[in-house]
Amino acid sequence: MAIVESHFGYVFILFSSTCHLRLDILGRDYSSWPSFLPVQSIYLSEPRAVGAFLLCSLFAKWYVFVATLARLGIDIWLKIDGSTNRTSGTSATSGPNPTPLRPTIQFSVNAWVFVVAVLAVIPIVPRNLSHRAYRLAFMGTACSSVYSLYSLYGKPRAWNLQALQAYFQSIIATKDFIYFIYCLSFVTSHLCLKFALIPILCRALEYVAKFLRRNFSSSSLYRKYLEDLCVWVESNNTTLNILTSHSEIGLGFLLIISLLSWQRNIIQTFMYWQLLKLMYHAPVTAAYHQNVCAKIGRAVNPLVRRHAPFLNTPLSAVQRWWLR
Repeated sequence: MAIVESHFGYVFILFSSTCHLRLDILGRDYSSWPSFLPVQSIYLSEPRAVGAFLLCSLFAKWYVFVATLARLGIDIWLKIDGSTNRTSGTSATSGPNPTPLRPTIQFSVNAWVFVVAVLAVIPIVPRNLSHRAYRLAFMGTACSSVYSLYSLYGKPRAWNLQALQAYFQSIIATKDFIYFIYCLSFVTSHLCLKFALIPILCRALEYVAKFLRRNFSSSSLYRKYLEDLCVWVESNNTTLNILTSHSEIGLGFLLIISLLSWQRNIIQTFMYWQLLKLMYHAPVTAAYHQNVCAKIGRAVNPLVRRHAPFLNTPLSAVQRWWLR
């Protein structure tokens, strides 16, 4: 950190135009100013000196913030690396340990996804920035899912059809693969549905809360501000999964309604309902999706039998396809 401060400290120097005084914000000695920087040619008038001083102060605050984040990241890495080295001797016979970089990378990516997803759903954010944050949230979750799949399952043994088929059969029912296809179906579409960010937010919140609770439980800052939230997230994991399943199925009906607008996308709607069918049968999401579909059936079937009996035949065909 001292090297970083001494390097960036040269930026925060201001000269006044009248007294030619040098203001050192970081309290360093800059007698060895680099010769390639024209220090003596920087003269400012009074109003410009005040503005430059305020600008340098703002840069100084951002510099301290970025340096603090960098130091926090180094502390996280050293803590995880040290704990792994201490336990490597006892766990050598139980199989290979996951690399210490994996939880840190997952935490960083998912924390970034959570921030940009929140930025995308805030109504006061400009439309340009909101749409960009919307797509970045899906891209970040897709990258996190691919990295998790690679860490857990590796790559295919060979690049022929038989090996690829065996590889995809082993990962197709995993939650990471489902989220990867989910993100691909929205990041490549021109249709912007902020409702689709709810599962992304829930997933990122689970990752961040789990990492913070495991690695910062002894931190006073964590215990003061974040412990209650992280404990609530871990104890209400089922509630978050129920919310995710409701939003995913509701999103499927929103895509059907969007077919009536000029932003219709028939291919995306068909692919998303194929993904919902996979979620209905995959073990990691089957319980929640089957519960929601059962509630929908109990509410819709009596209305159809009473008011629209002619829909019984097409609904039966859809139900057979869905359960197949």
